[in-house]
Amino acid sequence: MSRLVRLHNVIGTTAVSILLIHPFLLVFPRFFEAGVAPGDALTTIITTFTSQGVVLGIIAWCLMLTLGIISLMRRKVPMKYTTWRMVHGILSMLFVVSGAGHVIDLGRHATLAMSVFIAILTAGGVLLLLQTYGQKTEKVGVN
Repeated sequence: MSRLVRLHNVIGTTAVSILLIHPFLLVFPRFFEAGVAPGDALTTIITTFTSQGVVLGIIAWCLMLTLGIISLMRRKVPMKYTTWRMVHGILSMLFVVSGAGHVIDLGRHATLAMSVFIAILTAGGVLLLLQTYGQKTEKVGVN
């Protein structure tokens, strides 16, 4: 179990680090192109709410930032472990659902088949987490 938790921490830290810089990676090439300045491009991305994908992306980014901070500060946050774990799971589910919506709406390769695949993976992950949490509360006797 400790190896699994360690792997979870490494994958989570890596994924959060990469995805947190995702908006900046979109505008980084602007430094090498003529036209819109990088700061203007980032401002346009962040303030353009014509697509629900942009809003979902901003929500997912904020949820992921919160998830990362809470995970890093787990021992300093004044919560019982079980409460922290529940908050961690809820934030994760909200992040995954909003992130999937962002990818489906704005993804460059989001064909119908890929969108269905992403939706199935998202639903499977959320259901697996809910099932795991349901089993844990049943074993403890909390209903």
